[in-house]
Amino acid sequence: MTDEPLAIDNSTLRAVARCSTEAMVRYAWHWTTAEERATLKAGTAFHTAMERHFKGDQPAEVLAAFSAGYDAWADENVKADDRLAPANLSRIVSRWLDLNPLATSPFTVDPTMVEVGFAYPLTDDGSIVFCGRLDGVAQYQDALYVLEHKSTGRITQDWLDTFTLDSQLSGYIWAAQQHTGMTVVGAFLNAIEFSKLPNSAMKCKGGGGVPSHGVPYSECGHLHANMRMAVVSRAPEALVEWKKTATHLAIRYRDMLAKWPTLESLHKLRMQGTFNGSCRFCSFKDFCKLHRPMSYIAAGNLIFEKWSPYERATLTNEPTAHTP
Repeated sequence: MTDEPLAIDNSTLRAVARCSTEAMVRYAWHWTTAEERATLKAGTAFHTAMERHFKGDQPAEVLAAFSAGYDAWADENVKADDRLAPANLSRIVSRWLDLNPLATSPFTVDPTMVEVGFAYPLTDDGSIVFCGRLDGVAQYQDALYVLEHKSTGRITQDWLDTFTLDSQLSGYIWAAQQHTGMTVVGAFLNAIEFSKLPNSAMKCKGGGGVPSHGVPYSECGHLHANMRMAVVSRAPEALVEWKKTATHLAIRYRDMLAKWPTLESLHKLRMQGTFNGSCRFCSFKDFCKLHRPMSYIAAGNLIFEKWSPYERATLTNEPTAHTP
């Protein structure tokens, strides 16, 4: 046994709530898929770009930071015609920068409050800590908000609606209150759609709320990039309930780690996702369709990539108070 606290993040807690197989395979035993890895890499690069933007860098520097953090890896691992191909994503991020100059932002962000790592205890005895990184803490009028950047394959109203009760935003608002010692009332959600932009010689016909541009899609494709800035709020009661639920899930995960410490325990795990519908979007659904054979992993269909919540949270920042 170790005396070190268990460091846990929202991704892990969410997986515990969905399915024991997903939670243990990804977050305890550190296996992932190529698809998930590319999505994570693209999202990380976008966060790096937003960090540079909200710290005051010029658009060209921001775009260069995005490319530096993604292009070389993606050139080796992502097909050129994929939605996550570097050329496609660079056009989308460039469009975001065109539409969102820092001087016209509806809120202000102190550069020292951008990309803040945190680790705060969930349990009274400090044996479990909740870790993460605040993309930013923003001020709008006289109130504080969390700033959260999200990249996704498609922005829909249903997707946006999920954030009205989303655990990550609740947890980050709670953490921002611990960090600032002040009330944080909600979050600005900076959502960007990493979908395939039209890029053919066909003349633009518009659609999806975008007017016809009368030129080939290869010229106007970037104007079809989809992005939204949404605002959500959290009542104090919601944060109290978030902490209770997060603590419950964290204790459950700790018990799972003790009961099933190695990959050899795989077939002792249950598959709750088959009951609650989460298999639909799970990275491991092909693995589970084959009845979770160890040979699937041995054949290289899964990639080992360690998930370390505390290290991810505090990679470039000193830990805040109450850390492991």
